[in-house]
Amino acid sequence: MKKHVLIVEDEAWQADVFVRQLADVYDVRLVTNGHAAINAIDDETPDVIILDVLLAGSTGFSLIHELKSHDDLADIPIILISNLAEVVPIEIAKRYDITEVIDKAELRPRELRGVVDRILA
Repeated sequence: MKKHVLIVEDEAWQADVFVRQLADVYDVRLVTNGHAAINAIDDETPDVIILDVLLAGSTGFSLIHELKSHDDLADIPIILISNLAEVVPIEIAKRYDITEVIDKAELRPRELRGVVDRILA
C-alpha cells in the first residue's frame, strides 16, 4: 500500500511540480488552503504533509498549530516549503517540531522526492 502525502500549496504551477515528483511512488492529495487540509486530514491521515508557509487566507503556521493541538495528529511529519524559508526562525521550527524546511527558490528537481523518501523510509 502506498504511503499518503498531503500537499498544501496554493500556487497551481508549483503544486503541479510537486505532484509530478511524487505521484508515481506515493498516494498524493493536493489542497490549496488550510481549511481544505483539515478536511483532507479528517478523510485520511497523511504519512507526511508538504506545507507552503503563505496560503490564501491564512498561513501554514495556523495549520501546524491546529495539528499540534491534537494528540492523534501531532506526530505527522511536516515539510515546510516556502520562498521565505530563510526567514523562518529556527525557534519556530523547533517549537512546532517541523521535520524539514525547504526554500522553494533553491529547490532542485527531485530534491523534494528525496526528502519525502528519507522521512518515510
